[in-house]
Amino acid sequence: MELKKIKAWIWQGIIIIIIFALAFYCGYKKNQPPQSNPIDTVIVVDTVWYAVEVEKPIPYKVIVTDTVYIYDTIKFKVPVPADTSNILADYNRYFVYNDTLNYPDLNLILEEVIYNNRLDYRSVRYQNLRETKIIHNHLRGWYIGADITAMALKPEITYINRDWAYSVGFDVRFNQPNSLSIGLKKKVF
Repeated sequence: MELKKIKAWIWQGIIIIIIFALAFYCGYKKNQPPQSNPIDTVIVVDTVWYAVEVEKPIPYKVIVTDTVYIYDTIKFKVPVPADTSNILADYNRYFVYNDTLNYPDLNLILEEVIYNNRLDYRSVRYQNLRETKIIHNHLRGWYIGADITAMALKPEITYINRDWAYSVGFDVRFNQPNSLSIGLKKKVF
């Protein structure tokens, strides 16, 4: 039984040595950061159009011009360096956006200011395009009301026509004879 244990220990040791050898061979090194590519690259595909004019002589000195287009594709890698000063200058800049919305009777002007990639200010202005009309309120018509005091109750009917008011009322006094009242008033202000 001891011989079987010794063979098992030998096979386990050989397998561990093979695993460590493969790990070292594949690039694993202790206490070393992984390698990275310091510059990211962007592949840009660009299409360039060339216009070539070709002159074809024809007898009797007549020249005909023909245009030939050549289609060409160029692939190249562009390094993208990070320019911190440009990024900060763009971040700390004010961007003003204006938008005008036109309606038949109204123009709305929207203004928004962006600062540090946030909305800093917003305003809305308007222009009224409708013709302005002055409306005169003359309060024409019939009115029914009453004056109530500690000593009397006076129901009243009033008619108002532009600057004049005509009223008829009945004065009901407590413990005194009743009377009829007629009023005529002129608008001053």
